[in-house]
Amino acid sequence: MTLTVVGVLLPWLAVGAVLWLAGREIARRVRRRRPAAPPAPPASPGPAAPRPPVRA
Repeated sequence: MTLTVVGVLLPWLAVGAVLWLAGREIARRVRRRRPAAPPAPPASPGPAAPRPPVRA
């Protein structure tokens, strides 16, 4: 019984592995072709915190 299931699934697993490898290669090539994102602008500082009063 187990050998029958393996015998039925093995060809499909081989086809799936070939399709998965092809898809991974295509995704890798598309990712390489895409230009890198420009760097993010520096964060602007928020409003200044109020300073505590100075005691003499």
